[in-house]
Amino acid sequence: MTHNNNRFSIFLLEKDVLEYHNAKNKYNEYDEQYHSCPIELKDEYKQKKSYWYKKYISKMKYLEEKNHYYLLYQAF
Repeated sequence: MTHNNNRFSIFLLEKDVLEYHNAKNKYNEYDEQYHSCPIELKDEYKQKKSYWYKKYISKMKYLEEKNHYYLLYQAF
């Protein structure tokens, strides 16, 4: 792997981490709003909370998998 490829990988990792962080923050935001919103909005916030939770968890799993392969690569 060349120096340029390492930089590109770090760029992609940073992008993925930012997407994970954004999804986690959005989930937390809708979770907070869900607990304090009027009853009429509960379903709406529950759906939004669920959407961001799925994005947050899927990005976490993706990052864990990428990290696993990165660590395996570094071992050689």
